[in-house]
Amino acid sequence: MEKTIRQISPEIIEISWPALISKEIAAEMLQLRSSLAEHLGDRLKDIRLGYHRLSVAIRAGTCQISELRTLLEDLSTGQRQVSSKRWQIPVCYDPSLAKDLSPFLKSTGLGLDELIRLHTGVGYLLHFYGFLPGFMYLGGLVPALHCRRKNFPERKVEKGSVAIGGSQTGIYPVESPGGWHVVGKTPLTLFDPVSGQLPPFTPGDVIQFFSIARTEYEQRLGSSVRTLEYEK
Repeated sequence: MEKTIRQISPEIIEISWPALISKEIAAEMLQLRSSLAEHLGDRLKDIRLGYHRLSVAIRAGTCQISELRTLLEDLSTGQRQVSSKRWQIPVCYDPSLAKDLSPFLKSTGLGLDELIRLHTGVGYLLHFYGFLPGFMYLGGLVPALHCRRKNFPERKVEKGSVAIGGSQTGIYPVESPGGWHVVGKTPLTLFDPVSGQLPPFTPGDVIQFFSIARTEYEQRLGSSVRTLEYEK
């Protein structure tokens, strides 16, 4: 896929794809990240991902943009597999736990059963983390669930809230402000601010939700996300 490259600063080079949320772009980006880490070695300070931008932080004076451009051309001719895992995350769609569920259903014209079927029927690709520690940016929300973000963000969204905003869905790992519509809640603890332990998911992994009853939610409340098993 077509890419552009530009020098942002003496230490930052940015590679951009078309402005889309795309599995193909994500796969290319992850492959490129792995290859750049291998080829640049100690010259590389950091690589950060977005939906369609990859920022490469290099040690000043160790890599010219012309060299990186040539490297990208060479790397684009080959393909490499990026390993990924599939994780199942429980979500309770009980209206008592999701304050935006009723207005969301009204605005979309969906029934609760249909929302659950659509929201749990897709495996969401983890593109990157951002906004908060442990906040996953997930791609793959079906168009029937797209809903514009709130005009005025809430000051307090509870941790574990599963929400929809625009063409995205995600989980608030800690209590925070937020402008997405809360449609459910997971009993799992994704991020522990005390220990700083982040979720075990990595970009390229697939996240799939499954519905649980309120009783199971209460039984599992506070469980660590690190107790989850995954499929390769």
